[in-house]
Amino acid sequence: MIDISSSATGTTLSQYSFVINQMVYDNAFNNVLGSSKGRHYARILCVKNAPNGLTDSFNRLSLATDLLIAFRKAAPTAAGSSTMRVEGGNQAGWVEEACDVAKHPIIVDFATRKIVAVTPAAIAAVSIFDL
Repeated sequence: MIDISSSATGTTLSQYSFVINQMVYDNAFNNVLGSSKGRHYARILCVKNAPNGLTDSFNRLSLATDLLIAFRKAAPTAAGSSTMRVEGGNQAGWVEEACDVAKHPIIVDFATRKIVAVTPAAIAAVSIFDL
């Protein structure tokens, strides 16, 4: 179970997919992709039963932080550090759409705060780009 931006409120009938922006730093805190660049993973995460307040800026930040913490616990990384945020770069940071295991590698149910699907094969449907 994860605390997926539990402060978000509103109607809990929506499903949203998010673009996650990750920045990775070496031990000297240098961005490995270049100054101010991030790697974007479009629609890698989908949240069902989500309140519309989940798309507010504070809750998007909390959601990305929750995701980063979950990743760090699941797979410790090499030296350095990383940050994550919900940010689309050259596109919207989220889209209202039905969660689908064929195109969303990670699906979370906001109502239960549980990850309900992790589908590695769906990473092929994710647009990954650096900006």
